[in-house]
Amino acid sequence: MYDSLCSNYDGNRQVQNAKARLLIQQYELFTMKPDEDIETMFSRFQTLVSSLGVLKKSYTTSDHVWKILNSLTDKWRPKVTTIEEAKDLEKISLESLISNLKSHEMDEEDSSSDDQEEEEDEELAMFTRNFQKWARMSKSRKGNSSRSTPNREEKNCFKCNKPGHFIAECPEASTKDKNKKFSSYKRR
Repeated sequence: MYDSLCSNYDGNRQVQNAKARLLIQQYELFTMKPDEDIETMFSRFQTLVSSLGVLKKSYTTSDHVWKILNSLTDKWRPKVTTIEEAKDLEKISLESLISNLKSHEMDEEDSSSDDQEEEEDEELAMFTRNFQKWARMSKSRKGNSSRSTPNREEKNCFKCNKPGHFIAECPEASTKDKNKKFSSYKRR
């Protein structure tokens, strides 16, 4: 009866061997996905190692450490090199390795958020400078336009001192005076 239950649940020897080969292949080909963080990758790795343990296929801690280091993506290569040079990989625990990688990941995220904040600050500063420049230009245009075309109702003629026109349009100015103005230019 017990053998029958084991055979139904675990499968016969051939099925068990096929499962073991599949899990070993998954272990050997294990890699970190490009968008994956250390926590998620390690969780997948632990699930795979647990499945191998159930089938009585085990690896040493040193094998696991090497597998984790070799499965990391290219952006982790500098950190992997640092760990390989600084630590004895035969003696390092898997937990120590993972905590080291997690702390590095948090440092990287922190520095990238600082870089992003700096970019946002630069954009805000540039926007402020452009706005101030626009405000100065707008103000100077507004000031120039009021000077270049003064309101006729507000100004008085310098010839007759009456509002509504300028000296060039003064009805009291005689043609004699106009000719007198230009006569000095004609002589020269």
